[in-house]
Amino acid sequence: MQAKVVFFAGFFLCGTLHAQSLSGVVNRYAQVVSVFASNAADVDSLEVFPASVSLFSAGDTVMIYQAGVRSFSYLNNQITVSASGYAGRFEITRISKITGNILVLSSPLSHEGSVTYHPEGKVQVVRIPSYYDATVPVNEVLTALPWDGNKGGIVALMVRHCFTLEGKIDVSGKGFRGAQPTASSFSLPAICVSSDSSKFATRYGDYTLLSDYAGLKGEGIIVLPDSMKRGLGNAINGGGGGSGYLSGGAGGSGVGDGGVGGNEASICYHTGYLINAERGKGLSSVFPDIAEKRRVFMGGGGGAGVYLSSQPSFLSSSGGNGGGLVIIMAGKIDGHGEIIGNGSAPAMVAGGGGGGGGAGSIVVEANDYAGTIKISAKGGEGGNSSGCPAGSGMGAGGGGGGGGGLVGLNAGALPSGMTLNTAGGSFGRNFSSCSNNTAHSGNEGGVLYNLLIPLQGFCFNFLPDSQVICAGDHADTIRGSVPKGAGVPSYTWEWSTDGMTWNTLASNTRDYCPSWAFVQTTFFRRIVNLGIFSDTSNIHVIKVYPAVAGNILQVTPSKVCEDDGGSIGIKTALSLSGGVPYAAWNYEWENDFSGSWQKMTEQTENVTLLNPGKTTRYRRRASRGISNGTCSHLSTPLTLTVIPSINNNVIGFGKTMSEADTTVCFGNPVGMVRGKNPAGGDGVTYNYQWLKSWNGTDWQVIPPAINQYYLCDTLHHEVFYKRMVHSDVCTGLSNYVRISVLDTISKGEVVAGVMCYGDTLLQTAQPQGGDGTYRYRWEKSNDGMLWTDSIGNARDLSISFTAPCFLRRFIFSGPSNCCQYVSSSVPIQLHPLSVLAEVSVLRDTICRGDTQRVKLVFKGHSPWYFVHEEGYSGLQENDSVVVSYPAQQSVFVLKEVRDSFHCRVDTSTGMSRRFFALKERPSPEITSDTSVCGLSVPLKVEHSLNKGIFSVEGNIAATFLSNTLHASQYGTLRLIYTESNGTCEGSDTATITFYQMPEASILTPDTVMFFHNECRLFAVDPSPLRGQWQVTKGEGSLEQDTVPETSVHSLSPGVNKVLWKVFHGACTAIDSVTIEVKDLFIPGGFSPNGDGVNDVFEVPGIENALSAELVVYNGWGNVVYESSDYRSGQRWDGTSNGNQLPEGIYYYVLKVNGKKYKGVVVIKR
Repeated sequence: MQAKVVFFAGFFLCGTLHAQSLSGVVNRYAQVVSVFASNAADVDSLEVFPASVSLFSAGDTVMIYQAGVRSFSYLNNQITVSASGYAGRFEITRISKITGNILVLSSPLSHEGSVTYHPEGKVQVVRIPSYYDATVPVNEVLTALPWDGNKGGIVALMVRHCFTLEGKIDVSGKGFRGAQPTASSFSLPAICVSSDSSKFATRYGDYTLLSDYAGLKGEGIIVLPDSMKRGLGNAINGGGGGSGYLSGGAGGSGVGDGGVGGNEASICYHTGYLINAERGKGLSSVFPDIAEKRRVFMGGGGGAGVYLSSQPSFLSSSGGNGGGLVIIMAGKIDGHGEIIGNGSAPAMVAGGGGGGGGAGSIVVEANDYAGTIKISAKGGEGGNSSGCPAGSGMGAGGGGGGGGGLVGLNAGALPSGMTLNTAGGSFGRNFSSCSNNTAHSGNEGGVLYNLLIPLQGFCFNFLPDSQVICAGDHADTIRGSVPKGAGVPSYTWEWSTDGMTWNTLASNTRDYCPSWAFVQTTFFRRIVNLGIFSDTSNIHVIKVYPAVAGNILQVTPSKVCEDDGGSIGIKTALSLSGGVPYAAWNYEWENDFSGSWQKMTEQTENVTLLNPGKTTRYRRRASRGISNGTCSHLSTPLTLTVIPSINNNVIGFGKTMSEADTTVCFGNPVGMVRGKNPAGGDGVTYNYQWLKSWNGTDWQVIPPAINQYYLCDTLHHEVFYKRMVHSDVCTGLSNYVRISVLDTISKGEVVAGVMCYGDTLLQTAQPQGGDGTYRYRWEKSNDGMLWTDSIGNARDLSISFTAPCFLRRFIFSGPSNCCQYVSSSVPIQLHPLSVLAEVSVLRDTICRGDTQRVKLVFKGHSPWYFVHEEGYSGLQENDSVVVSYPAQQSVFVLKEVRDSFHCRVDTSTGMSRRFFALKERPSPEITSDTSVCGLSVPLKVEHSLNKGIFSVEGNIAATFLSNTLHASQYGTLRLIYTESNGTCEGSDTATITFYQMPEASILTPDTVMFFHNECRLFAVDPSPLRGQWQVTKGEGSLEQDTVPETSVHSLSPGVNKVLWKVFHGACTAIDSVTIEVKDLFIPGGFSPNGDGVNDVFEVPGIENALSAELVVYNGWGNVVYESSDYRSGQRWDGTSNGNQLPEGIYYYVLKVNGKKYKGVVVIKR
């Protein structure tokens, strides 16, 4: 089977899979030195600088563009330009050849009489790349080199089929350049408009480039001499320069006007002398034929203002650059990206704002539009300012907004989904407290519909890239582009087998579909006849290569078992040939295991695969080609047979074979290991082998065992068995069974002996052997011959022994009691019984915890061992004994008594329990040991049973009133509280110390200090008592805090509070002092009128500073008073060099201890 793949889609079915990805700069630019075009019949050519020749080649598509005018007129302080020139004109043609540094064009350029492009109007030639399909991906940006005064600023491209725009085409700020700000060496008020209004009102004349009292104009379509580059007048579309101190530059224009610049700052304010930088003039008003002549312009640069070189903190900003040009011609444009040609906006500064750049022009011509393309040609915003040099009034001026640009479309209306924005830029504002909103915004641009890109000598006649097919295949339809130009095109198709001799085809359609199967490479071209000229397309080649042969496969092995873990190899049986010579082979593998073919991941000639687990067919497509086509062949499928794996191979014990393991006792027979009927394999023939292992890991074949079942021998240790089943290529192993062999039971004998009368437990040794788990059965006999069945089923026998007897025990272990043991018959004898004869209590009433005495009398076999409930135990040789113990309950209970045989004494007569009266002893709690300030203390009492009485010990008399103890004098006493319960008493004590309140007195008064943070503290000496200073409000560091005379340092600004505490036991006396620390108080004015009141500029506390320097300025920034040490000596009295200063506002800078204080001081007499 032969197949071909051709990598281009149907016309206008856009995609990005094979499209050329674009980003960065794709155009090349050269300045045109001369244009040789004397009349429309001549072959026109362009002269470029020799260094630029290498940027171009014969056959290149190029764009010729004139950015400005050749000349201008200046009269009565006004500039005008002729609308008949080629400013803004462009056209697209091709280079036929290159001679030296001359680019010879394939067709004449447009002429209007003797008028055509002129290098003095800033002419450049731009190489335009051409693509079949192209895309700007998401997050990518296609842009231009910035305009350098002679070239650049343009993105131009042709896409024959589909142009998909998902990213951005952005030429913002790539057009005419904004002006730079001027640092003036003048000072105020010389730089103010009011200083020389006629000079600042000059729009163009009387300046040199080095003059620094007027701002520069933005760049535009005219080239101004140095003497005219400054001043408020525009450069046609370049914004005018700022006039006056910190004024704003005007906005550059697009086809819409720019905005005027903001006024100068109000420090220069003078009614009647406010002027604004002149806005860039909208080019739609300069060139009324902009639609007819298809003129497009780069945006004009914004003007800039002037700032003082002595005030770098009030720097003015540059004017914004204008937007560049975008020229796009495509079969179809699609996507969701943006085309942007905005003017740029200056940065915010503290000086005057530069004017915003004017927007550029964007022209798009396509046969079809789709998607949601956004087109923006907006003027740049005017520069904002944050400066307020006078501290009030009107601050620095903002820049004027840039004018909106031009959008041209070949469509008669805005295509669906496309959005346009040609708004003018907003004016710059002053965002300080000194607002200045005197600049203006730029005006809206415009849109031209039905605008066609001018082409010279060709009509967008393109054929797609070549096809690659295999011999005997049919080619795809050759789809040509839709021609551009006026009139109805006619088509002629030609073909050739050598690219030299051409034959005409019987087809006059735009597209052509060859009807024959190709056996050799063939060339095609299309001729479009349109009006007065014809255009021959590029050549479309259908490259024919030999068919692929030898694509035959073989597989090893051809049959496998389903669960085999080995690999399968599939390789070429012979050798491959055909396809594109010298190109690499490519392989695509497919498999089919469910009735449909699935693509595999393998891409090599031969593959090694894992077992698929089911019967599978395989085939391979072998192809050999290049990027735009390939020859391929699909092999005949081959089959890998997969035999089902052996299953149901289960062995075990019992009829159902559900028991996988079994256990026997040493030397006992096992029986038969059974196996189920297997399944899988070929489903017919099964062969068996049995295997044996002593450890479950190492297996050996049992030679004669070839049956479905296996009969085991008598076993003496553990063994494992499993079964192997063979069928066709499959082998299956069963589960294994384990036969555990247990040791015989030992140490199961019962030992004969003599027991106590009434004992209930006969203890025996732990048996051994079996599986470690044992079951028991006891039997009893009175004569050793007749036995009662099962009197117990535990290891030890638990019955009441009241008469002699015979016993024996059975022991069982292992599954189904496979291991058994029977003990010998043993006789059991009994000891005589002892009894308790008497129990008597010797004290009928007692306090809890006091000693109780009890008399005990025994009869039987001494000595006696006894235990009662109070925990007392003892060994007594005599038959009568008295027991003493601390009583905690009202009854005596004898828990256990044993005789000399260690047999229990019979206490069944009821004498083991005797009662008596038990009273509680009180346990009250009172106040713990404490110290108090004063002669009284509240008492805390917790009664246990009844109320008690208080008493005291010591040399201090005391009275008790309402749970409060009142002492007669200061000192220490011992308090006693006693509580009674009949004859039982309890008490609690506490030691209490009474202290007298001392006196605390500070001698230092409350204090206020200026610019000083240290104070001396004095207090009355409390000796022999202890005192302590403490800062409780603010902050401070005490020199010594336990002596009555000390100092406090590093006090914090504001109110500080210091305490003096005197301590006496539980008493603390407190006094306080307030110290307020104030910073410098700098007055806002003074009245030097000689009345003795407020005649000098006095700063309280300045004498405490380490250093103090004072400088005073007037409103013009001149120094009127200066002192290097203002701490002492004469104060400023409102004079300068002995002369009285006028009333008004002055500005001071006071530097104290290295810290600067700035402000305003008013002299008012």
